[in-house]
Amino acid sequence: MNKQSGLRAVVTLLLITVVMAGLLAAVNSITEEPIAQYQAEKTQQALAGVLADGVTLGQALDAFPDETGLITGVYATSDGYVMLVTTAGYGGDIDMAVGVSSTGSVTGVELISHSETSNLGANAERPEFREQFVGLTE
Repeated sequence: MNKQSGLRAVVTLLLITVVMAGLLAAVNSITEEPIAQYQAEKTQQALAGVLADGVTLGQALDAFPDETGLITGVYATSDGYVMLVTTAGYGGDIDMAVGVSSTGSVTGVELISHSETSNLGANAERPEFREQFVGLTE
């Protein structure tokens, strides 16, 4: 390989890289807003899904105690709290909403997002799995 053909190969690879980076940036700018909107809708559904019958969701709290580092948000309800929790799963982070009544019992658990393996960790999506936590206090 001579010097000129080596330079041509480098320039060609550079051009391909620049074009691909531009295409990825364009796709990202097109999909960023719909993805954020979908995630916000999924979070709102999860928040509503963990409330006990007759309980209403209030405002997000600006500050809250968290000794675990897992709680990413807290909402007051008419009978307790709903917490947004992010924990590590086998395939990546698991984002969920957990409702807790004023008596300290779990009112519901809803998954927002996860990267767990189908038929293994993804079984946490099954209602019968999540319902086992309802009513627990510890």
